Amino acid sequence: MGRHAPTFELLPRQRAILERLNRQRTVERRLAERVQVVLWSAAGKPSVEQAAALGVDPQRILRWRHRWRDESARLTDAERCEETTDEKLAALLVDVLSDEDRSGAPGKFSAE
Repeated sequence: MGRHAPTFELLPRQRAILERLNRQRTVERRLAERVQVVLWSAAGKPSVEQAAALGVDPQRILRWRHRWRDESARLTDAERCEETTDEKLAALLVDVLSDEDRSGAPGKFSAE
């Protein structure tokens, strides 16, 4: 038996912002792919089907499903907070779907 992919639900404002990002033509490709993964995952589409449709490895789909599920409590709190505007929520969603900092060698050139 295979592993079960993490499941989650999108709250209304989250879904609206993600659908708006999905329709934009100026969003970078990586972000657009990740938005699509979250929308399809919330709709219950299996990871293997998503990977085939996007032309990527199923492991990538699972990575973003896990990341979204792990951040869902913080996103839910932000959406339910009356002080969070749509712009702030959109920035938080993009932050969750952005690459994490990577380790590596320090820069060879200083700011000077």
